[in-house]
Amino acid sequence: MTPEDSEKPANVDYFQVPKPLWKRIRKLFPVAVQGGRRGRPSADNRAVLNGIWYVLWTGCQWKAVHKTWFGVCSSVLHERFKRWQQTAARTL
Repeated sequence: MTPEDSEKPANVDYFQVPKPLWKRIRKLFPVAVQGGRRGRPSADNRAVLNGIWYVLWTGCQWKAVHKTWFGVCSSVLHERFKRWQQTAARTL
């Protein structure tokens, strides 16, 4: 193994879901309902997925993710992760 084999490629961002992957899976996520609802608008699925990707990649705790990193608070990330996991388990 050469030293070049162990280095990460310069164009890889391990803290965001890659665009080609996102383009393939975005249709699998529920569409956010627009207008007519009270309260805060639903968080963007891609931002949530980026936050979940970060937690799973780094192994950090949910509460260690700052809202400024992905535009989504850690409690939303964890809640959405659990909801999507339950939905996936029901569909299998």
